[in-house]
Amino acid sequence: MTMPNAVPGPTTSRRALLGGLAATALPARLAHADPAANIAALHRAAQAEGKLVYWSPEEVPIARAMIARFTATYPGIEVTQFRIEPASAAHRMLAEHRAGQVNVDVFNMPLLFMQPILEQQLVVPVDWVGLYGADPELVMYDGRAICGWDLEMPLCINTDLTSREAITAWEDLLAPAWRGRVLLEARGLPLAILMREPRDGGWGEARVLDYIARLKANDPVVLLGGSPAAEALASGRVAVAIGTYSSKIDLYRRAGGPVDWLTVGPIPSIVYVMCVSSGCAHPNAARLWAQWTAGPGAKDVFETANFGLVHGRALSPNGQKMRAAGARIVLEDSDVAANQRRLSLAAAAIGALK
Repeated sequence: MTMPNAVPGPTTSRRALLGGLAATALPARLAHADPAANIAALHRAAQAEGKLVYWSPEEVPIARAMIARFTATYPGIEVTQFRIEPASAAHRMLAEHRAGQVNVDVFNMPLLFMQPILEQQLVVPVDWVGLYGADPELVMYDGRAICGWDLEMPLCINTDLTSREAITAWEDLLAPAWRGRVLLEARGLPLAILMREPRDGGWGEARVLDYIARLKANDPVVLLGGSPAAEALASGRVAVAIGTYSSKIDLYRRAGGPVDWLTVGPIPSIVYVMCVSSGCAHPNAARLWAQWTAGPGAKDVFETANFGLVHGRALSPNGQKMRAAGARIVLEDSDVAANQRRLSLAAAAIGALK
């Protein structure tokens, strides 16, 4: 009995795939009209597997909170998180794939690193909407990925050094008054996302490259890393930061730091997706985890850690705040090659990375 939507990878034999699923595969006649019943059946099949290996970059306290909530909702499954950064995870999965190994059941990944994973068929497609009632807006790559959360990068300020009302547009930071007071993160992630075409909510490449050139003429502080950028902002080294995360700024603000983020659009956002590994040992548990992270059950856990969605039906509080302000959100492009090319353009224009 085959798993619905299961697609063997290029080096995974059909016999090997079926052998790993035979004892725990879901009933063939799942009713698309009854997601609750399908999820209940998925839980029973996942309990028979008993385990789940999850690869992700979340810090341990966040992962523990996620696992505790998941196992309270779906008991009988032992979840192990292997903490690994996205680039390293992609390289490791490719290396294991070439060696005929699959050591991860489900993982999360920003779109930037998805191209080799998709090209090598390291993930399986799932009918997330029909089987489990997922939000169609969150499903990507013909069901091979489902959005878990977004990581938005708005303009961020030190409230001791400037007011929220002082900046009403990105172009304001090009004025002489901001000379030497703006931090520009060296990789240029938000600016690369803003290179999306205007029809997709972005500025286009030419306008962004012109903006970077004019901003550099205003003598910004260039620093590598979203977290160091947030630290520099909170310490008062700069008044404004481009390239850190609203979630990081929220943490500093809740701890009493003089920081905030602005609802000045456009607001670029990285997209993190959950994927089920092709030929994995615990495919039903992997599906159960992925559909849970994309649904309302995990929403409050993510929001405690300041993660969440800024698109789709179930917006995070930050997403609701952005929508209420009428801010345009520009999501990372699902065209991974275009993402990588734009990121190279932005980083080269900033000129701090060698």
